Amino acid sequence: MALLALLPLLLLAGFAITEAVRAYRKAEEVRLRDTAALVAAAVDARMAAYSAAMTTLSLAPSLLRDDDHASFHRRGLAVAQLLGGEVLLLGEPPDFELHAASDVPLTSPLPVHPRPEERATLLRAAGRAAVERRPVISDLFLNYSGEQSLAVVAPVLSGDHLVFLVVFRFRPENLLAAITPLARGAGEFVAVTDSQGRILMHTRGAEGPPLATPSPPEVIASTVGRQSGVTVGARVDGRLTTFAYERLAHAPGWIVFVGRTRVGQAEATSTMLGWVLAALAALASALGLLALAHRREALRLARQEAAALRAGRDQIERLLGGLPAVIFLRDIDPDGGVRLLYRAGDIPTVTGWPAETLRDQDDWSPLYPPGVSSRSFFAEVMREGSGTTDWQMIQPDGSLRAMRTHARRLTHRPDGGGEMVGYVLNVEAELRAAARAAAAGRLSSLGEMAAGIAHELKQPLQSVSLLAENALISAARGEAVTERLDRIIEQVAHAADIIENLRRFARGTPEGEAARPVDLAHVVRQTLALADAALREASVRVEVDLGQPSPLVMGHAVGIEQTLLNLLINARDAMRALPPGAARRIRIGAERLEDGRVALSVADTGGGIPPAVLARIFEPFVTTKGPETGTGLGLSISHGLIRAMGGTIEARNGPEGAVFTVTLPAAAQALRPVKVF
Repeated sequence: MALLALLPLLLLAGFAITEAVRAYRKAEEVRLRDTAALVAAAVDARMAAYSAAMTTLSLAPSLLRDDDHASFHRRGLAVAQLLGGEVLLLGEPPDFELHAASDVPLTSPLPVHPRPEERATLLRAAGRAAVERRPVISDLFLNYSGEQSLAVVAPVLSGDHLVFLVVFRFRPENLLAAITPLARGAGEFVAVTDSQGRILMHTRGAEGPPLATPSPPEVIASTVGRQSGVTVGARVDGRLTTFAYERLAHAPGWIVFVGRTRVGQAEATSTMLGWVLAALAALASALGLLALAHRREALRLARQEAAALRAGRDQIERLLGGLPAVIFLRDIDPDGGVRLLYRAGDIPTVTGWPAETLRDQDDWSPLYPPGVSSRSFFAEVMREGSGTTDWQMIQPDGSLRAMRTHARRLTHRPDGGGEMVGYVLNVEAELRAAARAAAAGRLSSLGEMAAGIAHELKQPLQSVSLLAENALISAARGEAVTERLDRIIEQVAHAADIIENLRRFARGTPEGEAARPVDLAHVVRQTLALADAALREASVRVEVDLGQPSPLVMGHAVGIEQTLLNLLINARDAMRALPPGAARRIRIGAERLEDGRVALSVADTGGGIPPAVLARIFEPFVTTKGPETGTGLGLSISHGLIRAMGGTIEARNGPEGAVFTVTLPAAAQALRPVKVF
């Protein structure tokens, strides 16, 4: 009877023990999975910060404009010191020629080209970055000094062409320091593998495998096609282990493993069984304690995850706060409404306003000049995918600061709304430099034509002198001198016109002046008046056909004259090398386009532009002239002047020589026609 009475208790105890073991193992798996998710979040936060920094550096307009890359070196040095690595600017594959690097102490001299293993890794990352148009995380490789390294590779694109790679190179220890505190369970360790299944880092210290050791194939195979989960397999040293794994979002192919050996689990299980058997009579109390312990563990993991997220966000905020730009993320409603989601950057330096004034202010339109709005620009970005606009911001003292906004569409919802990301820059220095370059270009052109202009002035002055002498003689004889005095006044007016034309051209367009209607016939007449002597001296014949009536465009007369003068002088120089008797001719024509624009073309018979130069003809310092006759800045300045008027300038080779086409918006109203010839 006693045995029969104890049998239900034994069955109940066995069932309770079995369920307790199962619950313990299940809780162990849940804890391992939570830790894996926490580690993955910490690594993703760090990689997101690296990617954001490289994206900002790669979008700097100076990379495509400045050959010395001095500004990139300064920004790259600040980022490298903040993040703990090296920032490099490499050329396009497969050579990856070094253009700039952060000034970080090296164990060996930095080579111009990467070593073969690093080059192969960069080739894979560069290919993905160019296709996806965003930063890509590389796999593990040996750097120039033989150390294991990782890299964040961001493309610098000119249209669809890959020009440079911005590379942040760092050692796995950067990430190891962030994940080591997260593996706190007894016998627990963390490992991270790259897309080739090689171990990037682990928390087992000296007893663990070396970096780049391949992970067990059966463990990697069990993760195929799954974002996260739990698997059982042998470690590199052969010990059977339970692994929880989680794939990373910012490093495709990377996997975080959190493991614990089965031996350690068995020991923990035996200890737990002893406690269960010893406390069978107080099963309810034991279950209560287990529930309490599980709750405390969940709270601890939640606090760890929250701390990791706060640390990642603080690091990103600290990084972005030192950048010379204001970065923003906005949500666009279908009806055109704009809502700010995120903003960061050095607001005081960029905008001239205190950070506390603008940081959380959603709408900056009160700081726009009257009649200016950002809604049309945001609508264009959502429609076209990306866009750039220049505008002016009112300063605390009432002055205006030149700003530039570049934005790109991130998402596009079916209802027409979506999200966009972009940045705002202070371009005051850039505009001042462009104005100085344009003024220098005008003065250079005037200096080149000084002899011809002096000859143009000499003729009316000689006429005035001769007429004055004749008038004196006639006056002495008592003859009438009125006709000669009228001719003297006429010649003086002619000389005054020449001098006024020179003064107007040298003065240029006032800064910030709005575009206005310009008669192309008048512009061509003024330009030919300046260049006539230089063209005649080179035996160049100019043919003009602007149509009747001549087209009217929106722009700045002096800017169009400077561009046209550059094209005429370049055509003259190109035809100087022609053999005697060859045709030296320039044709100037105009055409009204169907889209409401006007195309002004300048074609010469100089034989054309070499293809290698034609592809880069509007870049600074690109020229076909010798170093004593050309600086390579004229066409670059002209490109900037025409673009500032809302137009374009293009170059191609025609049947006889080079053809340049300047396209500008047509003006709506008409001016009184100006007779050119």
